[in-house]
Amino acid sequence: MIRLATILAAISLLGCASTEPTVSSASSAGNEDIPFKTGRSCFSGSRSSYDDWVASVVSKNEDADLATFHIRFPEADYESYKTGLDCNYIAYPVGDLTIRGVYVRPKGREGENLPVLIVNRGGNGPSGAWNFGRMFQRIMPLANSGYIVIGSQYRGSRKGDDPVVYGSDEFGGEDINDVLALFEIIDRLPGADGSRIGMYGWSRGGFMALMTATKTARLKAMAVGGTPTDLVAELVIRPEMERVFRARIPNYEDNKTVALEARSAVHWADEIDTDLPILILHGDRDDRVSLKSAEELAEALKELQHPYRLVTYEGGSHGLLERNREVIDELETWFGAHLAENEKSH
Repeated sequence: MIRLATILAAISLLGCASTEPTVSSASSAGNEDIPFKTGRSCFSGSRSSYDDWVASVVSKNEDADLATFHIRFPEADYESYKTGLDCNYIAYPVGDLTIRGVYVRPKGREGENLPVLIVNRGGNGPSGAWNFGRMFQRIMPLANSGYIVIGSQYRGSRKGDDPVVYGSDEFGGEDINDVLALFEIIDRLPGADGSRIGMYGWSRGGFMALMTATKTARLKAMAVGGTPTDLVAELVIRPEMERVFRARIPNYEDNKTVALEARSAVHWADEIDTDLPILILHGDRDDRVSLKSAEELAEALKELQHPYRLVTYEGGSHGLLERNREVIDELETWFGAHLAENEKSH
C-alpha cells in the first residue's frame, strides 16, 4: 500500500507540496468576533424572495421545467430557511491568498454551543461551486437542523480572478489548506463547539474530506458521496477527466500516477484516524464516478476494522439530487448520532 506521506513527499519534490495554512484576523463590519469577512447574504438580489428566484430562473431559460423546480425547491422550505437561517458568502485568508466560502447558521441560537459541519464542494475551478441552489439542497437543511455549516469554495473558484490573490485550483493539491484553515476559523466562531466537528463532501469534495482526515484527528464523523477513491482506475472509465487533471494538477504530465494516487483514498485509507466513522453514499447509476469506488473504499475500511456505513441508491445518479430528501435524512441521522452532546467525550 502506498503511504500518503510518501506520495506527498514525492509531490513536494515536483514543486507542489502542501504548506501549513495561516489565518489572520479578518472580521465583518461591526462584529470583530467573526474571523472572516462576510459578503452578501444568500437571500439577496434575485434570491430575495421566492417569486424573484423563480422569475430569475425563467429569465435565464424560458423553457425551464418549473414543475420540477417547485418539487426540488419548495416555497415552504425557502421561507423556512430565509426566516430561520443566517446565510452569507464569506472570504477568509490562507497565507497571502483570499479564499471564498459560505457560512450558514441557525438564527435564535445565541448562547448555545452548536455542532459544526464543514462541507466540501465538488467540481473544479468555478464549476460546481456552492451556488444558491446547491446550498438550498445540501447545506440549508442541515443548518436548519441545528448545525453551524461552513465550507470553502477553494482557491481559483472564480473565472478570471487574479491567481496572485485568489490562487489556482489544484484539485487536491495546495487547496487542501483552504479546508484545513477552517478549523482555526471554527475555534474563533462564537457559539461553535470545536469538539463536535463533522465533515462531508461530494465527488471531488469527498476525496478532499478523506485527505483532510489524514491531517487532523479533530473530526468526529464524516460522510462522502459520489466520491472517486481510485482516480487512476476512474480515468480508464472516464478518460475525459484527464483534461481536468492536466489543467489543474501541477506538473501532471511528469507526475500522473503519483499525483492521482495522492488523491485516491484506497492507497492510504490506513492513514485515516481509525476512530473516525465514515458514511459512504453512492448511486448505482452514477455516470461520473463508478460504484466500485465506493465499494472498494468500504472494503478497505472493513479490512482495517474502521467504522463505516455504505449506502447505495438503486437508480441513483452522481449527485443523487433526485433522492435529496433521503440523502439529507441519512446525513442528519449519521451526524446526529456522532455529534450529539453526549458524544463529546467519546
